[in-house]
Amino acid sequence: MTAVLRSEWRKLSTSPGTPWLLLAVIASTTGVGALAAATVSGGDRVKTALTGVQLGQAVVVILAVLLISGEYATGMIRVSLAATPRRTALLAAKAALLTSTVAVTGALAIGTSLLVAHAPVTAAALRSVLYLCLMALLALGASTVVRETGASIGLMLGLLYLPPLLLPAITDPAWKRHIQHLAPASGGLGTLAWWALAAMLLGAVTLSIRDA
Repeated sequence: MTAVLRSEWRKLSTSPGTPWLLLAVIASTTGVGALAAATVSGGDRVKTALTGVQLGQAVVVILAVLLISGEYATGMIRVSLAATPRRTALLAAKAALLTSTVAVTGALAIGTSLLVAHAPVTAAALRSVLYLCLMALLALGASTVVRETGASIGLMLGLLYLPPLLLPAITDPAWKRHIQHLAPASGGLGTLAWWALAAMLLGAVTLSIRDA
């Protein structure tokens, strides 16, 4: 497993898009949070400072999708699978590196947002880092199933942003509650964790039984 992790880390760290995407996570999260803190007076300063997470999550999704779909696009996945016959180990290595990278980047981005907004570090900030990690795993699992970059990103952005857009058009309060509770971005960490787990399990099964 150590060799697989080392190989996956080399691919992740040498990819030309990775540094830019990580910088984009920090810039979008911090920039939106700082803007919100500067324009909104009163209220919950921590919640205001964390507004940028709603934009930063989209960049995290793109990073996660490219981690696996990029290999399918270039054909590199055949080399990766030949070097790692146990396909679930390959996916586990990608998940471990992705989660740790997003956790460090998210902590830096959220910490900077709170510092700029003069807001204290609270459990809400820690939950936001966990939220980004779970969202990354959801995107990784989904893109392992879908494989194609554009379709995977479209699917994930739809899951993130479509439910809030549909809610105003729904008049039945019961249906509104169901959508809010089941949507990965609004149902809470527990709901998102189930989405991420289901996506990763489905991704692992799909990767194991389908040809590259």
